[in-house]
Amino acid sequence: RLMGPTGSCCVLLRVLQVPPSTLVELDCKHDLEASLIAGTPRSSEGIAMGLKNPSMVDDKKFQPVLSIAMGTNGISYQLRGWRSVQTLQEQGYDNPPDVVLNIPDRTPAEHVLQLLSITPFHQIQELRLGYMLYCHEPDIIEAARQLASMPTLRTLILEHVDPRAACDLIYRTSANHVLLLGP
Repeated sequence: RLMGPTGSCCVLLRVLQVPPSTLVELDCKHDLEASLIAGTPRSSEGIAMGLKNPSMVDDKKFQPVLSIAMGTNGISYQLRGWRSVQTLQEQGYDNPPDVVLNIPDRTPAEHVLQLLSITPFHQIQELRLGYMLYCHEPDIIEAARQLASMPTLRTLILEHVDPRAACDLIYRTSANHVLLLGP
């Protein structure tokens, strides 16, 4: 488990040599100095950029994740990933995640792209998007669209997602199983 400012987590992640199946938990803290740089893209932009163009993410260091649960609480984003297909329909998960990534809002996009390297997402089959009821960040909605439309996706679970965004995601998804939870 790594905990610290996002910039420090990125540096350590870049130089760390570990087996590709390593369990990773990054709890990034707000990096005030980096967030004050004028014109720095926000973390939601970094997530969207990494999903639109996976070549921007150096994902050769870790094994791909096949199941992802992603949510936001308005001040940070949490991404949990499993390297095996999970049944994400239940509140509790049978297996602890292989990857946990907490990214504070206002994290520079370049740091987010480096952090996403621990979660190669190009093969996801199960996706749970949660607690985006009041999320009106265009970039995070675009990131959700990118995830929902991945050709390998089989199951999409939307939990407490804004109804308009849910309709858009259902329309765009390649999943053959969709589950709606919450209001």
